[in-house]
Amino acid sequence: MYMGQAPKSIWGMLVSAAVAAIAFGIIIWKFDPYNSSSLVFGLFFFSFFITISGLIIVLLYFYRLKREALDIVEGFNSVLQQGLVVGTTIAIFFLLQTIHVLSWWNSLLILIIAVILSMYFKK
Repeated sequence: MYMGQAPKSIWGMLVSAAVAAIAFGIIIWKFDPYNSSSLVFGLFFFSFFITISGLIIVLLYFYRLKREALDIVEGFNSVLQQGLVVGTTIAIFFLLQTIHVLSWWNSLLILIIAVILSMYFKK
């Protein structure tokens, strides 16, 4: 990747997060959770994951770009990894809360796994 591709990827990530947010809103607006199938719940959590991950990736990238003078490509790769870990963690929290199995020790275990994954990806 050369330096011109990272900002295009960021804008593509922002557009995909916006499309996923629109899909998320349509799912919330049009479907009844008590009468919906598991496909609707799968699309609900997938669109939520894409929305949250995309927004976190874009916000972290611009925050780090403003805060530090980092390499555009290397900064994008690390932010992409951290954004996906944080987005996955939040989506798992909401999934467990939806099926009524989220407790403090589940949350703590998920956070520990997310921190370990984040440390593993960090160089």
